Amino acid sequence: MRTGTKLGARTQLFVKKALEIGTQNSATLPASFLEEMRKDAQLFETLALIQLAVDPLQKQIDDTVLQVGGEAYVPDAPFMPSAKLHL
Repeated sequence: MRTGTKLGARTQLFVKKALEIGTQNSATLPASFLEEMRKDAQLFETLALIQLAVDPLQKQIDDTVLQVGGEAYVPDAPFMPSAKLHL
């Protein structure tokens, strides 16, 4: 399995086209290969839709973590000089 590959719209188009070509040339491919290719393409499409729905939520979570972290990190708070002694 390759990792680190950027998957986007071009990848989705490539997968769809590869499946079409594989189906058109099914006589030259093992049936099990083509079936696995169909399953992988369907799973890829389903996961891409889920990712599309989740991405905005992930961004909101990231933004909230940054905001809360910024609010929690108060280096100039009055108690900081004594807290630094305990670090």
